[in-house]
Amino acid sequence: MIKFLLKGLLRDKSRSRLPVLVVTIGVTLTVLMHAYITGFMGDIIEINARFSYGHLKVMTRGYADNMRQSPNDLALLNVSSLIDDLK
Repeated sequence: MIKFLLKGLLRDKSRSRLPVLVVTIGVTLTVLMHAYITGFMGDIIEINARFSYGHLKVMTRGYADNMRQSPNDLALLNVSSLIDDLK
């Protein structure tokens, strides 16, 4: 069976190049995109873990209550003095 397939590929090279090329490009793109997306998702999880849980967050109670809405009117004022106090 394999001998028959190889014989067919080698006999008519012009007809066998295109399918082999298309399959090679498809497999290459699939592997590269899978690796890219896997790495990207891993980075997103790591960044989110560090941002949400890895560090101390300083915020007002009103901001903490409405944190999903990003209430900028409840954000901290005089941040530089707070940073100096925390150091």
